[in-house]
Amino acid sequence: MRSSPSISYLMADEVKSQLQIHGSFGIDSGSVSIEDTTVGIVSWSDTLIICNLPDTGKGAGGHVAVQTVKGMSNKRTLSVFSLDFLHSKFAQEDLGGQGVGDSVRIGYQKWKLSWRFDISPRVPLAAFLIPFEISKSSYGKMIGLSTIFSWEDTNTYTYATIQLSGYVDLNNSTIHFKSLQMHIDLANSYGAYDTAVYLLPITFDSSGILSGFHRNYLYCECYSAFITCRDTLFPRQILFPPNPKNTVADQSQSNNFVKIWLIDHLIAFQASSPLGETTASLYTVDGRLLKRANINISARGTYTFDANGINARIAFLVLQSAKGVIAKKVMF
Repeated sequence: MRSSPSISYLMADEVKSQLQIHGSFGIDSGSVSIEDTTVGIVSWSDTLIICNLPDTGKGAGGHVAVQTVKGMSNKRTLSVFSLDFLHSKFAQEDLGGQGVGDSVRIGYQKWKLSWRFDISPRVPLAAFLIPFEISKSSYGKMIGLSTIFSWEDTNTYTYATIQLSGYVDLNNSTIHFKSLQMHIDLANSYGAYDTAVYLLPITFDSSGILSGFHRNYLYCECYSAFITCRDTLFPRQILFPPNPKNTVADQSQSNNFVKIWLIDHLIAFQASSPLGETTASLYTVDGRLLKRANINISARGTYTFDANGINARIAFLVLQSAKGVIAKKVMF
């Protein structure tokens, strides 16, 4: 029996500029495309394909598909996270000698950050804390300096670079960072120094919105001068988010496998065959995630999804398992 290749999830290796594609592909090599751009194959096995991943430009992110003699796989989205981080310092300028004055910015550091990540639910569901590292297109700048501080692998240490890694919590749709490092060699009498800023966690949803992270705090420099720091993320977005429009377009199963109906605040659905470990997600029509739950559809039968507290007239219920994707419109 001929079986088409199937992608389970993606992992970007920014250090090697490679993409790891996990799934079931067969032993005979085929081709890989990212947003209609064919990329080079590094290695191929039945469960893992490693291919080249452009740092920028065509093929740097988007829908990934595998083609073999047995057919085309489902599409999986390699999303691109893009944001600017601004770390500013402000001092009080007291012109009247009364201890009160205007806040004057005395310095800032700015990082332009990006990384690639597959944020769609994956099987096994236990694998939900996934590490990442910023991509080579990231860079930093500092007030008064023309130097561009470029990306550096977090396993190395050189001057005039920036480094940042972290992990994504898929269950809670949050992103957690390790310290953002900038290593600076001023190449003058001031020598070299390092600086580190600790970023707070931020949240994301499937429509491409990044939220959170804005803070002000005080710290004391020499001569008891109190400085106000302000950390801000802007603008922030996810390119190629795996929203319902993409999910529905890429579904690999017929809707006839599942029948749904409403019982009070419960969405009941009847599966005509087992799907195994399944992620059930409820989305608005514009792609915002309303609710998500893990359900083990171990056998043919009726299952429920708790939609209590959902304030929407129309929504999409998306079931994702190792066997594919099923999407159904729900009328409340």
